[in-house]
Amino acid sequence: MARDARKGRRPAFGRIDPFCWAAAGPLLIVAVLFVILKIIEGAIIAAVLAILLLLIDARVNRGNVKEAPPQRSRERARQPARQPQRNQRAQPRTQAQRTQAGQRSRQQGRAPARRPATPPGRATR
Repeated sequence: MARDARKGRRPAFGRIDPFCWAAAGPLLIVAVLFVILKIIEGAIIAAVLAILLLLIDARVNRGNVKEAPPQRSRERARQPARQPQRNQRAQPRTQAQRTQAGQRSRQQGRAPARRPATPPGRATR
């Protein structure tokens, strides 16, 4: 695998996802049970399916050499995290501002924005 990284090629196989064993494990157990019950054809089919599943998963999870994460420098690692910016809420518009906005939208040929109706059983302001 180190040889492939030097050449800039992707490795043929990657790590097997742990959740893949949730499907491959029972298949292998069934293969062992078939051997115990002397059903050799079923054992071969179950074992081949389990191995094929693991190989496909390893092939899908192979890494990409070009997309390796960049190395973090020590200076950057020592910088504190930025504080999150607080969302500044817009102040409610006055009646005059709402009237002006409605007039502008009518001049531009757009219908004014309508508020949804109050749901039944809910008090209005």
